Amino acid sequence: MFAHLTGRALLSSALVAGSLLAGASAVGAAPQGPSVLHLSTETGNIGKHQQTVLNCHPAGGPHRNAVRACADLEKAHGNVQAISAPMRACTLEYRPVKATMTGTWKGRKVEFTQTYENPCVLETRTGAVFDF
Repeated sequence: MFAHLTGRALLSSALVAGSLLAGASAVGAAPQGPSVLHLSTETGNIGKHQQTVLNCHPAGGPHRNAVRACADLEKAHGNVQAISAPMRACTLEYRPVKATMTGTWKGRKVEFTQTYENPCVLETRTGAVFDF
């Protein structure tokens, strides 16, 4: 009788532990979905306008630095303003460049628009995202 109860207790414990582990992995998993970002830059005083598409998960598309750009965004959870690119000295030249990003990051809608003092400041603050 004791062996039968012990066997049932062990089986029940194993089932509960398995359920908890399965639930924990589902809770800890990041929401997945498409990551398709439309990027553009516009340098105001010379009228230069560029645009591209960045695909992540897996990295690709016409963006020339897609792997690095996706890695920068992954570390920042899709938030361009949270990217921590290596700091470097930029000139004090005022040649404003407007950066825009719209699309989806892991299925979540994202929008970003910011004007930077010059292209060097843009790259320093956004890593490889707008380096296309």
